Amino acid sequence: MLESALITLATARTWWTHDLDPVLWHISGAMAIRWYGLAYIAGFLGSYLLLRWYHSKSLSPLSPAHLENLFVYLVLGVMIGGRLGYLLLYQTGDFARDPLIFFPVLGRWYGQSRWLRRSSDCCGTF
Repeated sequence: MLESALITLATARTWWTHDLDPVLWHISGAMAIRWYGLAYIAGFLGSYLLLRWYHSKSLSPLSPAHLENLFVYLVLGVMIGGRLGYLLLYQTGDFARDPLIFFPVLGRWYGQSRWLRRSSDCCGTF
């Protein structure tokens, strides 16, 4: 049973190739709407709706104003922590030489700047 499952898994790997384009829609130059950006928006929207649902069922001791503040802080934590984690994990030398690369909107793009990484976004929420 296990051997047939492993064979099936091995054959499935041969016909599935991850070659999806990460860009959904090119706007201009390096500016584009990417699939993972939509995933972040869906995650943020889902978490906001879940927080509101918790409050409506009296499962949260926080007021609606506190819930909205918490949500804003969580989003900022994901964005800032994701950027900082990316720089510390993948561009340590560049970040040590020029800390202003934390802000890619200041006019300097270093190759294909990937703002966020899932591995470092979790650190930002904590």
